[in-house]
Amino acid sequence: MIENITVFTDASFCHDTKAGAGACWSRSDEHRHSSVFPLPGLLTSTECEIAAACEGLRRTIEDPKIAELITSQQCRIILVSDCTSVQHALMADVVTDPIAVDIVKQMKSLNLFYRVNHVKAHTNSTTPRSWVNRWCDTRARRLMRTIRSNL
Repeated sequence: MIENITVFTDASFCHDTKAGAGACWSRSDEHRHSSVFPLPGLLTSTECEIAAACEGLRRTIEDPKIAELITSQQCRIILVSDCTSVQHALMADVVTDPIAVDIVKQMKSLNLFYRVNHVKAHTNSTTPRSWVNRWCDTRARRLMRTIRSNL
């Protein structure tokens, strides 16, 4: 049986200061992972979204319990993002986006099948998917504001 590992990511970016941050929330059947992280050195909000997705994927597959799961059975990663550029960057026939290349190589080396789903952001929806997207959005924005205030 294939185990699904769902990974939600979102980013927050300040165009004036270039402060960026990301958040991820992941789950398998038995394990959950969440984290927030700075995303320095980026120039656009699109780069920030792609970097948040890649860092969220990396943190998820390197989480000890999820890494153990990945090595013990066949898994599928389902990345959920509110940015369609993430889909384009990670799902291209030949991944050339410099931010995405390494994580795609890492997932392929682990024989992970993955896909990217889009979730509509900033809605009043009460679905679990929208709730998690808001959680990531709020955490990323909070960290970005902290980073920005320290610049």
